[in-house]
Amino acid sequence: MGELGVETGHLIALMKIKLYNKKREVMVAYLKEGENIKLLTIHPLKEGQKENRINSGRWRRCDERF
Repeated sequence: MGELGVETGHLIALMKIKLYNKKREVMVAYLKEGENIKLLTIHPLKEGQKENRINSGRWRRCDERF
C-alpha cells in the first residue's frame, strides 16, 4: 500500500534508509504510466513531516502497487 498526494494526484512511496549516517524516512513521488513508472522526486522527510501530511489530508493511503 502507498500514499497518494491529494493536491497533485502523484503516488508516494515511503521507506526508511540510512542517509548521512542516520536512519531517515525518504519519500519518492512517482507516476504510473501503463507499464512504466516515472520518478518525479526523491527526498528525505523532516521529523514529523509524514504524519503532518497524512493528518492534514495532503497525503492519503491508496491501494496502488506496482
